[in-house]
Amino acid sequence: MRIGTLDLTKVSMAAIEQFQPKSRLFSFPYLFRDDAHYWKVLEGEIGQQFLDVALENNLKGICYFDAGFRSFYTRAGKRVEKAEDLKGLKIRAINSETMIAVLASLGCTPTVIEWGELYTSLQNGVVDGAENNVPSLYTSRQYEAVKYYTLNEHTAVPDVIMMSRKSWEKLTQEERDWLVSAFREAVEFQKELWRQDCEAQLAEMQSKGLEVIRPDKSSFIAAAQSFYDKLTDPELVDLVEKIRAVE
Repeated sequence: MRIGTLDLTKVSMAAIEQFQPKSRLFSFPYLFRDDAHYWKVLEGEIGQQFLDVALENNLKGICYFDAGFRSFYTRAGKRVEKAEDLKGLKIRAINSETMIAVLASLGCTPTVIEWGELYTSLQNGVVDGAENNVPSLYTSRQYEAVKYYTLNEHTAVPDVIMMSRKSWEKLTQEERDWLVSAFREAVEFQKELWRQDCEAQLAEMQSKGLEVIRPDKSSFIAAAQSFYDKLTDPELVDLVEKIRAVE
């Protein structure tokens, strides 16, 4: 897409880290107070700054799509109700320095495993659990290999609609306005679809034996502070403070 062979795509902000390092901010634990705060940041000045920076890499950021909050799911006998329960648990991590550090700060032992190998790794006890959003747990059927889903919601990494800068610059101003307007409507529609799907999928997984735990998040939030204590990049520290100040 950066060379113009692909016009448009939807991708996780986590995948953009490699050429836009500051985007790793979205993987930071408990950065957002709740869903309303999350969207106020994304649809405000800070969110727009991240979309605009994409131009430096021959991309045009259009908008964000909901990708939910990530939470822990664990095997039978590995119930997690507070951060202390994660101690000693091997939790699958994606191959990302940021996410490995996030999981370690919460007290577990991050274990890098490819997504395609995770189902059997859960079945065979190679790991005690993993973490992801509701649709990923549901569509992968990994809920069949675990017993508990603890909705501690430690990170919220949005998806982003990116367009090739070359393709964007071929459009007239009127066409650009049409495209942006259409995506603004699509964002609201997608938010509601995401909410409905998560509710239905959670209910179905519960009907098949998954125990959903809605914990007091205070112990997880307290544990995550150790991640921020080690944060030394002044730009990221400043961004964290600005995000937390958004009301």
